[in-house]
Amino acid sequence: MIETNNDMETTKGQKKRKRNKNPLSQARGKQNKHENVWFRRSNAGYSLFVQYYMNQPIGTISSAEGVKSGDATSSKEEGHKIGPKTGEGMQPKSGGGNSRAAKRRNKKKKGGKIQNTNSKTVDESALAVMTTDSSPTEVSSPPSLLESAYSKFEMLDDSPCHRNNVEFQSFLKAFSQPLPLSFRMRQFETASERRQMDNEVAEEVLAEFSDLVEAVQFGNTTLYRSKNRPSDVLCKENLSRISPDLKEFLQENSQNGVLARQEIGSMLPVVALHDVGAIRVGAKVLDVCASPGSKTLQALEIVGQNGRVVANDVSENRLITLRQALGRSGVSSSLLKRLHFSCQDGSRLQAPVTKSKSSGEKSKLKFDAVLCDVPCSGDGTCRKDKHILPMWKPNCGNDLHDLQLRILIRALQLVEVGGVVCYSTCTLNPIEDEAVVAAALSTIQASKDSKDGTKKKRPSPIVELLDWPSLPGDLVRRQGISSWKVAEFRADDQGDSSEGEIDIDDAEDIPKITWHDSYASATSQPPTCTISPTMWPPSNESSKDLHLEKCMRLWPQDRDTGGFFLALIKKNRDFKLK
Repeated sequence: MIETNNDMETTKGQKKRKRNKNPLSQARGKQNKHENVWFRRSNAGYSLFVQYYMNQPIGTISSAEGVKSGDATSSKEEGHKIGPKTGEGMQPKSGGGNSRAAKRRNKKKKGGKIQNTNSKTVDESALAVMTTDSSPTEVSSPPSLLESAYSKFEMLDDSPCHRNNVEFQSFLKAFSQPLPLSFRMRQFETASERRQMDNEVAEEVLAEFSDLVEAVQFGNTTLYRSKNRPSDVLCKENLSRISPDLKEFLQENSQNGVLARQEIGSMLPVVALHDVGAIRVGAKVLDVCASPGSKTLQALEIVGQNGRVVANDVSENRLITLRQALGRSGVSSSLLKRLHFSCQDGSRLQAPVTKSKSSGEKSKLKFDAVLCDVPCSGDGTCRKDKHILPMWKPNCGNDLHDLQLRILIRALQLVEVGGVVCYSTCTLNPIEDEAVVAAALSTIQASKDSKDGTKKKRPSPIVELLDWPSLPGDLVRRQGISSWKVAEFRADDQGDSSEGEIDIDDAEDIPKITWHDSYASATSQPPTCTISPTMWPPSNESSKDLHLEKCMRLWPQDRDTGGFFLALIKKNRDFKLK
């Protein structure tokens, strides 16, 4: 018997407080604030996104010519550096003598035309259109916006040293396209039933839609993904137009429990934990941040009716949505009985209490595997979420770093000795990825073993990164990096912003990122976001012991996927934090 610490029953006032504590909403800020409205309409987020990743070391999102892809040593190089040195802003060319405010007044007098330093005009109404919904082929599509932001740096005195880096441009191009359709066959506890259902569905899919999708063996299940098409890629947005029959097929078989529509990167945490033996038949699994529930169900299908899965989320509303999704999934009621819900802050999650049937004694449950897919800035999902890039700032990832670290450490406390935690994010920002993993490992290594309370030298670390198992299909694993840069966006440093507008077609008005080479320099003036010492990379000596190269980065340009980061961490001994 399991008793989860579930506080789903709350008063109306408590519900309101929980909604206000949504960490991702807090990090992104209020979207209707005046400065945020102008920031979004000007598409400044695209410019900051390009600046940020061009300045990160090689290995973050692309490799340099002559450097082996995924080689951890390549991250030591200077990378996609543009313009500013660490701790400095980019210095634009002269703006012809007029202040920014004067230029904006002149622009309004000229009927909404924006004059840039290259004497080209852009209709202001076109900029507004760029932020609305549209098809990928129109002028408002992400390709034109990312490519435009990339080209604007030609107006700077210091041009990018990797401007001709084809792979970086491939990264931008991949993120500018819609995410291809993918779905997988659900697993069943009875192998014969699973094979029968899979074979029947596979034959139907391949027979009727073989010109649209292809089958790939993905771990212990079958994955279907869009085929390369000469015109437009098959995705969620155009599925109704290209193949109404396939859409109907997916809807019908999603509801009867035969298949699940899931992004490729999202499948990897459960597949990896299964490959290392942590998620298996009869296992106990915790999903710390469960919503929307795709990984929860994926794990439940493997553990079967002899295992158990605890789905936790800080948001009561998201848990309600998750329950409703499970009801529509078509998964058997007997299997759903092995799923338990908890509504808690993942960083302070209390372990469920189990009661022995024989003795009646109660004890806290520990898990064989923990899924730790934390709240993140989410730029790896920009191919399917059009709201990410227009409001992108490095501040969002900085604000989430501390929470992500606390959740990961708590997950490592709740996993059983010998168990494995999979830490994952849908961002390629190293502040939310390797920086969190490095800080968690270092913090725990500095703690005491719970057995004797000493720091005796032992043959293995308390927790350690595992080598990544072989990847399913044709996916490409890029190694984790051990060096990265820390930045923030300071709106007050953008010059005259009295009117709250940013004109990214004006060289003087391109929003500029502030880089910090140390915690001391970052806190020398009041920061605009959360700044923590653990955001900076570890020393060279510490980095060698951590083996961050064992982490995995999924680049969108490699196999036409989203951006994703994963790390498998094994717990060798219990520990007590200082």
